[in-house]
Amino acid sequence: MTHRVGPKGQVVIPKELRDEFGIEPGDEVSFWRHGDHVAVAEDLELWTGDPELLVEGSPWRWRDLR
Repeated sequence: MTHRVGPKGQVVIPKELRDEFGIEPGDEVSFWRHGDHVAVAEDLELWTGDPELLVEGSPWRWRDLR
């Protein structure tokens, strides 16, 4: 899925993903840079398709977006 960044720098999380992950209006999400990727997490769970971050026993909870 791809989306364009709006004039205010906003990006819409696709409805399919909001439904799958239970993201609702007012929920807080975090963004950070990881190399040349932007990672997004809700409730301190890492959502990524970057296999370098998808490591069993890592100090964070993660969800594989691949």
